[in-house]
Amino acid sequence: MKTILLLIAFSISTDLCVGQSDTIFYDKDGAISKRNIAKYYRLSIKDGTHYIAKDYFINNILQMVAVYTSLDPDVKDGKCVEYNEKGKKLNSGYFNNNKPVGVWTLYGENGQDSTLIEYQNDGSYIYLNEGHFVNIRGKKQFVIIEGKGKPTVVFVNGKGRTSSDFRGVYKRIEKNNQIFAYDRSGLGQSEFLNNERRIDTMAFELNELLVKEKLAPPFILVGHSLGAFVIRCFTHMYPKKVAGLVFVDGGYEQEFADGLKIRTEADKVKWREYFKTFVDVPNRSQGHNAESKYIYDFDSTNNSTHSKILKNIKLPKDIPITVFLANIEDESIPYSAEMKKIRFAYYENWKKDAPQLKIIIANKSDHDIQFFEPDLLIDGINEQTNKIKTKSR
Repeated sequence: MKTILLLIAFSISTDLCVGQSDTIFYDKDGAISKRNIAKYYRLSIKDGTHYIAKDYFINNILQMVAVYTSLDPDVKDGKCVEYNEKGKKLNSGYFNNNKPVGVWTLYGENGQDSTLIEYQNDGSYIYLNEGHFVNIRGKKQFVIIEGKGKPTVVFVNGKGRTSSDFRGVYKRIEKNNQIFAYDRSGLGQSEFLNNERRIDTMAFELNELLVKEKLAPPFILVGHSLGAFVIRCFTHMYPKKVAGLVFVDGGYEQEFADGLKIRTEADKVKWREYFKTFVDVPNRSQGHNAESKYIYDFDSTNNSTHSKILKNIKLPKDIPITVFLANIEDESIPYSAEMKKIRFAYYENWKKDAPQLKIIIANKSDHDIQFFEPDLLIDGINEQTNKIKTKSR
């Protein structure tokens, strides 16, 4: 899971004099620089067995205070507090062996209102003072309901991910609309439901939660990655409950088969092996591994269980649909440029069934648009909510 902390990875010069404060200047990318182009600077001093590092914006406002056990630039081990350019606290917590651990405090814009998160052993985190639990078949499921105003915007995260993925988005959407976010079975704070983790099952469970919480439809559904599959199923199963769809770099069911078509015979073997690495991964949550099963169980026709479910599902023609596509491909994966063209063409083809569909390219983002270009996503969601509010007047 991507960390939501905005801590900058700073380098600490190893030639600092022990017990003496030195000044090192850094540019906007965190590289050591000359003073005239620096974005901030660091003062470090030894205090007993520890080193106190203080970073300042170039206007001399404190940016960060950290207590580390080493001046090694690759070691973060101790307490850290970060500030914004107005001198207000952003977050505070502890590092252990380069990893954030325990409870961290995230401060609001005023530097006072705070949210507590607790890091888990696998690097993920949970919110300690947000959300509540809903019981489904004897298992606790974690949900977040905030804000007021219709329509309610429902956020559905990607495979193995939690509700926190969309927090930076829904915290701004909730100023004008009610929002619903949740952790699916076996993810985040939700207990595992011992059933097949197919996308139609996930859609059914989402409806269960919305009904139990007495949230009135119709909803705007926002789905990222695997979440895009889930909201397609939900719309097919409960069409009258959906007022709009927002796809955030959603997966598409023919990715594996299309990838095989453009590869050499030798590379086809590698492509198959690549997908196998996502199944039954050690030290990964039960929920995450369970969600992977039906994405990658390809048969002799190169179709998975999910692709078979989605095969005959059509998009509605009478509600707004917005598709966000990441423009930055993972260059470490062979044929990534070719796959991006195929993926873009796939979504363009959706317009045959849903001519009202709007495609927005996120030029600064990879797969996680909600992290890299949240404003773009927020504008797209607000455009839909405003249309629906205007229509209902």
